[in-house]
Amino acid sequence: MLAARGVKLDARDRDGRTALHTAALSAAPAVAVADWLLAHGCKADARVAAALGRTDLLGVLLAADRQCAGERGPDGDTPLAWAIELDRLECGRLLLDHGADPKAADRSGRTLLHLA
Repeated sequence: MLAARGVKLDARDRDGRTALHTAALSAAPAVAVADWLLAHGCKADARVAAALGRTDLLGVLLAADRQCAGERGPDGDTPLAWAIELDRLECGRLLLDHGADPKAADRSGRTLLHLA
């Protein structure tokens, strides 16, 4: 309904995040929102795939571009940080297998140890 009315589902807020990023980081009911956004054409990045625990989607993204394992969000957050923070261990392993840096810090200086 929203997309049919011209709403840009991939619009970014002032912090550079989309509705899909917000849904992926939210509580369990928002996973249904994330699935709906994906089904309606929103583009997932590695952080979203990791946050949702979608190893299938993350695998596709990593196969297309191995560098996405180290991509950074506006806050310097990484897909590995999102996976670890949300207890998505299979995604974390997949990212590490594809070169994600376990020592990477965000803009605030937080590393994975801060999330443990």
